[in-house]
Amino acid sequence: MKAIELLKKDESAILIRTDGRGFSVNSDGSGSTGVWRIDISRKIQKVIIYKEDKSLTSNEVYIADHVDVSPDEDRYVISLANIRFLGSITENWYKFANLEKSARNPIRYLKG
Repeated sequence: MKAIELLKKDESAILIRTDGRGFSVNSDGSGSTGVWRIDISRKIQKVIIYKEDKSLTSNEVYIADHVDVSPDEDRYVISLANIRFLGSITENWYKFANLEKSARNPIRYLKG
């Protein structure tokens, strides 16, 4: 699986790699993830979260609707709605995000 496959044609998204700190999911499907250095001028419809667990052989993938961003010093918290757990995958971050191994940024912008 690759992150880009989760988007419809012309749908925009931010892809986030996290260990889960700052990622919360409420019982109503709302939540947030952050704090991140992001470009708030970009149009974002979806948020794809790649939650990495280095102690396991699989990683969790979530998708959500982008609601808003809130400033937190020089970073932002991203508010989410309709958070859905898509499942566990064995692909590493680089394969899932279609990145070179030298890429270190945990944020990627995608367009379907």
